[in-house]
Amino acid sequence: MLLLGLSLTDAIFAGYRAGAGRNPRIHKLDYTIVTCWAGLFAGLGTALVAALGALAYLWAASAEAVSDGGHISASAIAQLDAAAQPLVHAYALFATVLLSVVVFWTYPRRRTRELAVVLILGPCTLLRPYWIVGGALWALAGVERPLAALIAFVAALQLGLEPLLNVWQSRGQRRRMRELLSDA
Repeated sequence: MLLLGLSLTDAIFAGYRAGAGRNPRIHKLDYTIVTCWAGLFAGLGTALVAALGALAYLWAASAEAVSDGGHISASAIAQLDAAAQPLVHAYALFATVLLSVVVFWTYPRRRTRELAVVLILGPCTLLRPYWIVGGALWALAGVERPLAALIAFVAALQLGLEPLLNVWQSRGQRRRMRELLSDA
């Protein structure tokens, strides 16, 4: 559950980053909220696909255990949990840094809020893919091939989230521009 929460936090910020800079208004809280919700819903979709992948892994492990005369082995669940631990640690650190931006956004001075975005959110946007790959490589250390495939699959889902949101935001921006130009 913790990994899901951290993944959704990343998805919300991915939604925000996908929409940031695409709207020229100064006061755009409504737009920002929509982009964050889009990130959340896209993150829920990827989390569902990742959960199905984890269930498929457990199903394959149980099929192997049943052929040996057992039930779903506790070791398969323990392996899944052990593989998730490095991801939790890596994503928790990343999410903590991102959530610190929210603390700065509550500060009354606008320049402090802007500085937090430039110094924290900007570099985190550039580091995000490396952070996800680094967490996945850490999780891959010492796991068997089926679990390694699941970790790589989940990391690929997480990496694909922001480009998907960028495409969605870009299409929305083009649609809004056509509407503005047709009204003129």
